[in-house]
Amino acid sequence: MWYWEVEAFPSEQHVGFAHVDEVWVATDFVRDAVAPHSPVPVLTMPPPLPQVRPRGRSGDATPGTTGPDGRGPALARVPTDRPVVLFAFDHLSTTERKNPAGVVTAFRRAFAPGEGPVLVLKSINADRAVADAERLRLLVRDEPDVVLLEEYLSAQDRDGLMAACTVYVSLHRAEGLGLTLAEAMAAGKPVVATGYSGNLQFMTEDNSYLVPWTPTPIPPGHPPYPAGSTWADPDLDAAAALLRRVVDAPDAAAAVGRRAAEDIRALHSPRSPAHGWPRASSRSARSVPQRRRQRARRGRACRPGYAPAATDGRAECRVSRCRARDGPGRWPAGRPRRRRPPAGSAAPGPRRCAARCAARTGAPSSPGRRARTGGRRRAAGTGRTRPAG
Repeated sequence: MWYWEVEAFPSEQHVGFAHVDEVWVATDFVRDAVAPHSPVPVLTMPPPLPQVRPRGRSGDATPGTTGPDGRGPALARVPTDRPVVLFAFDHLSTTERKNPAGVVTAFRRAFAPGEGPVLVLKSINADRAVADAERLRLLVRDEPDVVLLEEYLSAQDRDGLMAACTVYVSLHRAEGLGLTLAEAMAAGKPVVATGYSGNLQFMTEDNSYLVPWTPTPIPPGHPPYPAGSTWADPDLDAAAALLRRVVDAPDAAAAVGRRAAEDIRALHSPRSPAHGWPRASSRSARSVPQRRRQRARRGRACRPGYAPAATDGRAECRVSRCRARDGPGRWPAGRPRRRRPPAGSAAPGPRRCAARCAARTGAPSSPGRRARTGGRRRAAGTGRTRPAG
C-alpha cells in the first residue's frame, strides 16, 4: 500500500515502480497523483478505517499511571467541565503540512480568552523536530486556553482523550488518508477539517464540517514534498465560524457526529459489503501472472538485477521447472523455477519440457530422464523399476 500526500509525485520516487506489478493506494487523491507517472496499474484500495474500541479492556492502561478518576497524568491537564477542541499530529509527518499554527489561529478567532472552550494540541516526536516544536511552544506560550501535550499516551488515555473532546479539528494542507479524522468520526465526534485531499474519501458535507481552501505553492524546505507543487491553504475565518457553530449548536453537531459514525461503520469497516476489498484484491491477484508474462515477452525484466535465463535447453530443462516458458529475466541465473503442478494432474514430462525449451530458445532439446535411465522408469507407488513402454 502506497501513501502520498500532495498532487505532484516527484521523479526520485519513481524507482519504486520497478519492484512491483501494480500499485495499491488508499485514496483516489493518491491515485490521481501517482497514476500519471506509473508504468503499472494503480488501484484505489481503501483500507478499513478504525472502529470504536471497547472501553476498559485489560492491557490498555499501564499499572500505577492512572489517577483516582482512571485518567493518566497527561489527561489530568484536560478540563472536563469545558468544551474541548482537539487536534493530534506527528511532527515527523511534516509540521507545516499538518498546520497546527493554523488551528491555533482559527481557535483564537472563534473564541475570546477565558470564554470557555479549550484547545488541546496532542503531538508526538517533538524531540525529533526540535525547531518546529519550539516554534509551536512559543506560539501558545501566552495562550491561557491552549493545552499542549507532547508525550506518548497509553491506548486507554488516547481513547479517553478522543472521548473527552467536543469537536476534532484538522486544518491540514494535504493528507494521504487522514487517520485521526477517521478515528474521531468513528467515535461519533463532529469533525472540522480542510475539504481537500485524501480525507474526502470518507468525509462529505453531510457527515463533517468541511473548510474551504485555496491552492497555494509548497514553500522550499519541507521534504519530501517538491517545492513549488500545490497544496491547500485553508480559510481560517471559515474554520473559526465552523468551530463556533459546533460549540453554539451542540445538538446539531451531535447529529453530524452520529451520521459520521454510521458512515464509518457502514461503508468503511472490515465487514462492510460496500468496501469491496476482498473482491478487488482477488481480481487483482488473478491478473498479475498475465501481466508478468506480457512483460517477459516484451523482453523487460520483471525484477532489477536479475540476469536473463540461459538459453541452453539442457540446462533449462527441469521437470515442471521450465524457466524458458516465461521468457528472459524472470528468475536469477542458476535458480530453477519451482512450480508445483495442480492437485490431480501430472507434471509435464522431461521430454515435453525439453521440447518446449528448444522451441522457445532454439537450443537442442534434452534427451530426458527416460533416455538417461536406460529406458526404465519407477513403477507408481513402489520402489521397483519396470521397463518403459
